[in-house]
Amino acid sequence: MQKLSQTIKDAIYCTKRLGIKFLWVDALCIMQDSDEGKAKEITDMRYIFENSRVTIVAANSSSASTRFLGDRPPPGPRFRIPFPCPDGRTGTVSLRHKGRKAYYGASKEPINLRAWKLQETLLSRRVLFCASYTLQYQCQTPVLNLRNSLFSLAGQDRLPSYFFAPREPQLRLTPVRLLGVLNQWASVLAAYTRRSMTNTEDKLIALAGIAEFFSNLLRTPYVAGLWEAHVFWQIKWRASTECLKPQPKFYRAPSWSWDSIDSQLWYNPASDRIPYRCTVLECTTTLLSQSITFGAVTAGQLRLRGSLKVVWFKPPQLNPVGRESDIGRQEIRRRTGRTIRRRLEQWERNRSRTTPRPLWAIRYF
Repeated sequence: MQKLSQTIKDAIYCTKRLGIKFLWVDALCIMQDSDEGKAKEITDMRYIFENSRVTIVAANSSSASTRFLGDRPPPGPRFRIPFPCPDGRTGTVSLRHKGRKAYYGASKEPINLRAWKLQETLLSRRVLFCASYTLQYQCQTPVLNLRNSLFSLAGQDRLPSYFFAPREPQLRLTPVRLLGVLNQWASVLAAYTRRSMTNTEDKLIALAGIAEFFSNLLRTPYVAGLWEAHVFWQIKWRASTECLKPQPKFYRAPSWSWDSIDSQLWYNPASDRIPYRCTVLECTTTLLSQSITFGAVTAGQLRLRGSLKVVWFKPPQLNPVGRESDIGRQEIRRRTGRTIRRRLEQWERNRSRTTPRPLWAIRYF
């Protein structure tokens, strides 16, 4: 026991107080020095969280050596007043001004900044959420704070209760419910991509358990983070301009997959669709490990058939009085315009040919 980290010791204490005989700890139950063992356990993590009696989430712990139990200071600013206790003694009560900041929100907790930890709260039916300012119990219906203290649902990443309902093998989703599942998947990707991870090559692997959970509802092949039957809508992902990052140095996924970049992801609602005048001829990927069906890929191909149109692109003019934040965009526009001019000149030279020319689909952001 003395060699265990403080986080694990606190988890053992919680398990005993809850009257539960068994405790799963990733660091102890997964062979960290065996790639084969880790691959097997990664595929089982979905079932571990989904079938656990309760998942203890050390939300306020920034590392495995930090304890998550103990007295919690009330969030400031605050002031205290005397309060008569039922036993006759005089205690104190902390008060805050009523308003939005008086409520606890989980979005800034250390655990909600780590990508690997998203599956803990999403796939677990019941969660004991040990936060910075409160102890919170979450399940598929209510959320209860210790002693009914105030809280906000902001930052609470949870799946709807019907996701966990027993399903018949041949049961099909209604069109309305299907849109709900697709929009929920988009919300999961938005929450997942705003988190950070040390090894970005594991982005698809860390999401594998959640993807497998969704596959039981969508029942369509999973290709590099997208669902094949809904690929037209899903390739329209957008990167947030507030947190743009450099391109990955190594190949992770094809360019039409959101895993090919390291920025936060956004989708329009699944109901916001346009009629597509093309069909999918092929949408395939090559898995890095055949044992992790929803994991990393080494190659991918998306072939479409449809009509083509020539697109003329003219970048908007910038205000001559630019700011420092505009320098990057000015450089992008200059290089993009030069590349487009070369390609259009080449198209003009070759447009007399009978062979159809490819369409350059240019996206400006």
